[in-house]
Amino acid sequence: MTPNLAGSVDVPMLNATVSSQLFVFGWAFEQVGSVSRIDVLVDGAVAGQALYGFIARPGVQQVYPNAPLNSGFSFKLDTRRLPNGVHSISVRVTDAAGNAAFIQWPQANITVVVNNPPPVPTGPVANISLTAPKTSLLVGDIVQATATATDSSGNPVVPQYSWSSSNNAVAKVTPTGVVLGLAQGTNVSVSASAGGKTATLIFNVASASGIPGTIRISIGPEETVFKASMDACWGGDLPDSPAHAVRLSDGTLMLDFGNNPLWFMSFGQNFNSLQRSCSTPVWVSIDDTSPGSFTNQQWINSVYREGSVIHGLIHNEFHDHVAPYCPSIFYSCLYVSVTYASSSDGGATFVMPPSPLHLVAPPWTTWDPTSGQAGSPPAYGYLSPTNIVRASDGYFYSMFRALDHRTSYADGYCVMRTQTLSDPASWRAWNGSSFSLQMTNPYTGTPPAACTRVTSSFPGGTLTYNTYLNRFMFVSEGVLGNPAKCGYYFSLSSDLVNWSPPQFFGAAYLVFPPCSPPMNGITGSIAYLSLIDHEDPSINFETPGRTPYMYLMRCNNADCSDRHLIRFPLIITQF
Repeated sequence: MTPNLAGSVDVPMLNATVSSQLFVFGWAFEQVGSVSRIDVLVDGAVAGQALYGFIARPGVQQVYPNAPLNSGFSFKLDTRRLPNGVHSISVRVTDAAGNAAFIQWPQANITVVVNNPPPVPTGPVANISLTAPKTSLLVGDIVQATATATDSSGNPVVPQYSWSSSNNAVAKVTPTGVVLGLAQGTNVSVSASAGGKTATLIFNVASASGIPGTIRISIGPEETVFKASMDACWGGDLPDSPAHAVRLSDGTLMLDFGNNPLWFMSFGQNFNSLQRSCSTPVWVSIDDTSPGSFTNQQWINSVYREGSVIHGLIHNEFHDHVAPYCPSIFYSCLYVSVTYASSSDGGATFVMPPSPLHLVAPPWTTWDPTSGQAGSPPAYGYLSPTNIVRASDGYFYSMFRALDHRTSYADGYCVMRTQTLSDPASWRAWNGSSFSLQMTNPYTGTPPAACTRVTSSFPGGTLTYNTYLNRFMFVSEGVLGNPAKCGYYFSLSSDLVNWSPPQFFGAAYLVFPPCSPPMNGITGSIAYLSLIDHEDPSINFETPGRTPYMYLMRCNNADCSDRHLIRFPLIITQF
């Protein structure tokens, strides 16, 4: 190790067998001067530049007091681009003066063994066959059609299929071959094509019976959008918020979901080509330790493009790790608020106005670490803002959760509106009779009243205006009833204030009791439900129709450190 460079490559370990995506992870800093860049080399050739300057390594700072807090680095290496066999990985650090040196611990060249399965050929295609569980459907039925292809020798190939229906109004087919029965009709041809070959199935759809005035939501097969183990930009890049989409000015898409402290976005030409942009985070959580700054741990919970500006509503969490009983308790010592940030470069970076000009919905009272009656201070404040919807009256609306576990104040969702998204202070919440409650900073003036809730309490939710039902729609995962009914719920409203009772439309394990799975931690549980209609013509996907997708986060191991973003096609049927 050079006199000025301190560092370590923590992952991968020496002689490890690796496959798929590999995070090269460690820490580095210059004891004199500063680090300019960190490059990862494979077999002596530069594979790319590591993410540096954002990842906190407090343990390193404890051993080296002169080390910066954010001395961690991370680089995502796709080992599928390498031939199977032995390869060497090295990490080169360049300082501000241009001097370069390799990290020597555990050694300069770390040997790994790449072992990936051989890729499945994509062609040439000689034959295609098409199957489905059934071809006689009822309105509201959803089935997965499956195409298989072989080459001229009968060997399987996996091409990219193009799907079509002769009558999408009766039997609609998605780009992944899911067939949705929408209306009564016969002899609908659903086809899959690839390599100049086509296979077809004939579908018939019969009417379904239902009680007049009721609504049924059918749920189709699961599709994977994002696998943290494959697609994440670094180890902490996990789906930890509802997914929301924006159509950018060039017609491409941005999908917003992520995790504190480093926020990344996904971009693509369509919803089936979204890729994580990992060159630099679009947002870095400020993580201030003062509750009154409202710049603590931050999530971009909602995005809305207006012209060249993408507005964002931020879910902000202050965790008190100083007050008694708090260090080992996560949710109880929580003070939450809603703030604002924006992007003027197509979602590449988000910027927050200086505190307190960023405040949208601070809590109605200051943080009180002594408020716990029997130990830990209970959680309270405003949190989890939904996406933004522009109504016919010209106002922009969003809902947000209000909770106070110190008192009998009912946990639920409030609604707020503004005509000026760029002005965080312009939002006004419903106070029980009008949209006139300004949620001002409780640290700098007379604390305002708390907002009046308009819906039941759910962990999170999405607000849209459904053009098929012609009403506002709020959807969330949750639990209601006795005995508990765990899963997906929706409510409807014509004015955003008066809402129908939540209606259950699907069972699911959730990340909290009594809805958590019976074994293996919370593996298989879901959170962060949202609705996105891929055919919604609006810029911000705020007006879905009858066949949106339901997006969710799913935990894939006991502690939810491995997560997928998944989606399900839906049919909404009103009888």
